[in-house]
Amino acid sequence: MNLDLLTMMGKENFISSSGYQPILYKNGDAAYPMSGRTAAIKSTIKIYQIIASIILIVLIIVVVFTIVLVTQKQINQTKSQIGILKALGYRKREIV
Repeated sequence: MNLDLLTMMGKENFISSSGYQPILYKNGDAAYPMSGRTAAIKSTIKIYQIIASIILIVLIIVVVFTIVLVTQKQINQTKSQIGILKALGYRKREIV
């Protein structure tokens, strides 16, 4: 990529010099001096995504458990009222 860029700029003689250091690198190029750091960033992001997914699943489980408990408590508190309404002739559809 760098050689193509220098050729397009008309600097072929610069390519042949001994101190040539590329300026632009392709994604994942091992010649890039900081390629180890970019690989570490990718693995760190992947780990954070996994942790975020686990936290999301745990949070959803806690929310569903809480909703079930609150609903059961509400039904237990209103059992007598529901029984009285059924005794008076109300249907389940009307009670809900």
